[in-house]
Parts: sequence; structure tokens; C-alpha cells
Amino acid sequence: MGRLFQPLLFPRARSTADDVHKQVEFLKAENELLRKRVVARCALPVLSTAALAENAPSASLNGPAS
Repeated sequence: MGRLFQPLLFPRARSTADDVHKQVEFLKAENELLRKRVVARCALPVLSTAALAENAPSASLNGPAS
């Protein structure tokens, strides 16, 4: 079963830093467009918020703190 998804993951594994940067920029733009479609803000349950915080990248990856 693991080999079923391997072809889907291979292009991402080969990505260069420039490709990854382009993918991140695309996902940011897509996220912004999708957020505009949401009519109201939805609150996340505490457990979901904790899981997101646990899996978030370190602050050093996001650039300087503001």
C-alpha cells in the first residue's frame, strides 16, 4: 500500500528550494482566496488549536519576529 502513494510524493521530494518557495507562495495565495470566501470566522476547538500549535514550524523559519 505504501508504494501506491510513492509516485505522488516523488515530485515533492525532488523539488529544489526555488520550487518549494513557489509552492509555498501558491499555497499562501490559495489560502488567501479561500479565506475571502468564508463568510464568518469559525472558532477552532481547543484541541485543534493545540494540535496546530504543536505542529507549527519554528519561529525562525518564518523570518524575523515582529
